[in-house]
Amino acid sequence: MLSRWFIADQTQMGLYRLKRPAVRPFWDWVASWACCVSKPSDLGFSDDGFEMPALNLHRHLVAADRGIDTGEEKDGQIRLFRTPDMSATSIHREKRLTSQARARRLAEIVSAEPGEPWIIWVETDYDADAVREAIPEAVEIRGSMPIEKKEERLEAFSRGEIRILLYKPSICGFGVNWQYCARMAFMGLSYESFYGAVRRCWRFRQKRAVDVHVVCADTEEAIWQVVSRKAGDHDATKAEMASAMSRPPRHRKSFKATHLIPHAEALDADTGLRTVAQSHQPHGRQAARAEAHRQGFSRLVCEMGHEGPNEALRAKRRSGEQPESRRSTFETEEVKRL
Repeated sequence: MLSRWFIADQTQMGLYRLKRPAVRPFWDWVASWACCVSKPSDLGFSDDGFEMPALNLHRHLVAADRGIDTGEEKDGQIRLFRTPDMSATSIHREKRLTSQARARRLAEIVSAEPGEPWIIWVETDYDADAVREAIPEAVEIRGSMPIEKKEERLEAFSRGEIRILLYKPSICGFGVNWQYCARMAFMGLSYESFYGAVRRCWRFRQKRAVDVHVVCADTEEAIWQVVSRKAGDHDATKAEMASAMSRPPRHRKSFKATHLIPHAEALDADTGLRTVAQSHQPHGRQAARAEAHRQGFSRLVCEMGHEGPNEALRAKRRSGEQPESRRSTFETEEVKRL
């Protein structure tokens, strides 16, 4: 299956990508056993009552002071500027160094709309501490709190008693519906948590456009590029799947396993599942066994005509002829030799 659709990316170890000629056949095959539904029209129904409002994404860059904590080279020479990389250690060091600056920028954004309820998402406790210092009105839900206290604050925000709620996507990034809220901000993000967190407010029955503010330092540009790439890949995946679902089965690519035993070509190509499962090409010992099985089966079919082995055995039994087993044939040959 891997070699049928994918090819190893030579630029990155362990990464596979779809072959260009296999893009449409692959999604046709996926559409034969799965569905990807984003709106009722994907299944042929009307979208009336399910139109999503606009999602406005605002990115705010905070200039980081690259002259502090510059580090040194391997020979001990002090660096003039800090050059962050994509390692986890470097990313968290950058977040700590820019936490106060990002929190101050976030406070300016929130204070510009004092009449709106806000959800502020953070990834670390030190970001949460910086936000609470910059925005005293913010009410935090932290993982170390008792479950009763968490529920109390969630319900208070749902009732409108709390205007600014602060927590992590790992705590409340799923399972809550707050369509009455249309403002949220992120102090750092990953695509998986960002996708789920945004949909706490941007979901069906949301009546207003949702404004999402992402505050990050300019030294976190690489993280933003990764998130943007994943978002683009996700949108492209949904588009390919929707296109495959819209095509009738008879217009989809057929999946005939021509390298298998002859009767495999007679399978229904529209089913896809059985043929594709048989079309897996083994390697090494598996390939040798598969080839021996194929040759043996083809020879058996040629000897018995178009009947399968089970039908031929039944015909012999009906005629009173007992089919010889491999063991009886071996014993007969031994007697003749002796």
